[in-house]
Amino acid sequence: MMPDFSIKLIFPVSRSKNYQQAIKLAGMFHYFERDEPNVVHMGIREVFEKWEYFNLLFWRTVDWKGTVLVWNGMHWHSHTDKTRIFYALQHAHVSYICYLEESIRDVWKVPFGLIKMDELELSGYNEEDINMLIERFRIQEIENNVRDDESLKGINVKNRPLFRQNPKTS
Repeated sequence: MMPDFSIKLIFPVSRSKNYQQAIKLAGMFHYFERDEPNVVHMGIREVFEKWEYFNLLFWRTVDWKGTVLVWNGMHWHSHTDKTRIFYALQHAHVSYICYLEESIRDVWKVPFGLIKMDELELSGYNEEDINMLIERFRIQEIENNVRDDESLKGINVKNRPLFRQNPKTS
C-alpha cells in the first residue's frame, strides 16, 4: 500500500559515476521500482526517518537529464523547482526535529514522577502556538505569491511587523 502523503523521485539509468550509489540509496526506501526509469515513492514519515538517504539521493540525481520530482501529483522538471521543493521539505524536517526536541527536552522528569508521559507530548506546542505557525506560513505564502507577481513589480509598500498589521492597533 502506498503512503497517503507521497513524493516520488524518478531518475533514469545513467552513465554517471554516482549511478550505482543512487541505486543503493534508492534501495533504502520501501517503495523502489528499479526500472527504466527508476522510481522511488516516499511517504513523509519515511522521508523524515531516512532524511540522510533522501538528501544524498536527491543531490546525486537532481541534475541528471530526465530526473523528475513528483509532489502532490505535479511533475517538476526544472532544477529550480526541484530544489525549492527539496528545501521546503528540509525546512519541514528541521521544524519537526525542533518540535521533537522541544517535546522531549523534559523527558528526564518522567521517571521522577514530575510529569506524566502523556503530558510530555503536549508540552511542546499549545493550540495557540500551532495556530500562529499556520497563520505565519499562510502569510509567507501570500508574500511569496505577491513578490513573484510580475504585474505588481515596482509598487512600493511599507512593510510593518506582523503585530502592527492592523492600523487600528498601531
